[in-house]
Amino acid sequence: MSAAPGVIDANGFAICPDCDTNVNCGKVGISNLEKRHRGKKVCLDQIARRDKSARTKKNTSILSFLQPKPARVPSTVTAPSLIGGSGSSSTWAPLIRSAETLPDRPRRATSERAPVIQKLRNLVLRLPTSVLVAVSDDALAIFSGNPEQTVDPQMDGDEIWEGMMNSTLKRALGWGRELDLTGVVRRGALGMDGFVKFLDYFMTERGVSAERVEGKLEYLFETLAKMTAEVTLPLITPVGVDNEMDPASVRAVASSQADEQPHIEVTETINIPTTIDVDALPDDVVVSSRQRSTCTGYHLPIPDGQSPHSTYPFALHDSVNPPWDYSVVNGVMSLVARGCDGTPMKGREICRKCENLENNMTLTGILSRMKDGVHENAPFAYHPFSGMVEVLHRKSAQIKHLRLRGLNQARKLLVQATALSDHKRFALAIASGAFERVGRLVSIALKQRRGIRGILTLYDAAAKGIYKPKSYTEEDDMRGLLLWRLGGNRIAHIAHRALGLPGLTTLRNRSIMPPLITSPSMPTTSWQLHI
Repeated sequence: MSAAPGVIDANGFAICPDCDTNVNCGKVGISNLEKRHRGKKVCLDQIARRDKSARTKKNTSILSFLQPKPARVPSTVTAPSLIGGSGSSSTWAPLIRSAETLPDRPRRATSERAPVIQKLRNLVLRLPTSVLVAVSDDALAIFSGNPEQTVDPQMDGDEIWEGMMNSTLKRALGWGRELDLTGVVRRGALGMDGFVKFLDYFMTERGVSAERVEGKLEYLFETLAKMTAEVTLPLITPVGVDNEMDPASVRAVASSQADEQPHIEVTETINIPTTIDVDALPDDVVVSSRQRSTCTGYHLPIPDGQSPHSTYPFALHDSVNPPWDYSVVNGVMSLVARGCDGTPMKGREICRKCENLENNMTLTGILSRMKDGVHENAPFAYHPFSGMVEVLHRKSAQIKHLRLRGLNQARKLLVQATALSDHKRFALAIASGAFERVGRLVSIALKQRRGIRGILTLYDAAAKGIYKPKSYTEEDDMRGLLLWRLGGNRIAHIAHRALGLPGLTTLRNRSIMPPLITSPSMPTTSWQLHI
């Protein structure tokens, strides 16, 4: 059986819910169906051809009803047989439940109904009382009306399916397995009873194909089977081994317990054993359905010393949507194929579909990355939790390094910008000419290990006359001595005040007098040059 619309199978194919075409989704998964097919030219052309064929069929001649119609294909689903011991001597009593609403038209025999309707009705009868009774706001309430008034009486089964029934079933039950039908199933006329009545009318009276309906109800059958797996139908009244109830007594008991039992419409008799002789039972051990072996799924091999919680890329199920589901029990990770029916192969603990997951290209890539590691530049969905933690640590270290380096560079630039501004101020101060002996002032400041701001402070003080450099160079001394020798004391004093040359006292202390050197003999020319 092909996969439901919008669900990818083990081979990577999915059925488009718009044009019913089997589309290859590739390794990316179901997202390719939305991005590259739905709404594209190929999909729209297929829808146009399908609609054109449907319109051509609707516009046939009025005499088309005289033409012979092909025989219906019988359903491949058989009604489940009731479980009962053939060798038991106990008496069986019929269980009769009153119907909540009886239609005006006469009921047909059970043999006229399709097997899929019989199977669905049997499952509905076994619904536990814990299932809520449907109200008008529930999803199944749309099937509670009169189905005869919903479509044109002249439409055949195929037209009804394409025009109304298919879309209605999709809206109520979903178009795949993404909807939890446990919250949709409800009891009563506004629930599953009305749904069975709806299907019974269109499949029996209007000729809707049973094969089409079976595909839509596959997931519903699985949900109902799970909900009724542990349900035991209660007895209305016990009947002894030697006693039997006549029809009048049965009707009386049914009417007296009508208020206590849920009203479910039944069309067949369910036999319930009332007395069981335990000693007469055989000694053979019968394995119940819950004790039968079920498919354990494909056990994912995890590298030694690692955990599936930290090595499996769980986020990949959102972007790629691989054809399996996962579970982790006691540190063992199991993958179950979407099409797994739970029945393992003979002598094995795994079914064929789950075993084929080992050859899936997506799973092969996951196992390779779990063993060899994931590239740092791969999309985040391919990283497991441990890889994401490592990537986060690396990113945090890089961000911290870059932030600190940026902070240090900003501080250096700020200091250099401030120093550059001070140098510009000093250049403007020199250009102003407020103090002439700038070279001597800078020399003194550098000897005192002052910076540009200290030099500016000394320059401002010297320009205001507060500070006077007291250190003179030999050039200053020679200049002062020259003016003193030529002009006398008054000129030396004026030069000291006006030009900043050494004062008269300093000039006298710096006066250079050639020393008198005694010679033991007549001085020679070379000796005089040496001294």
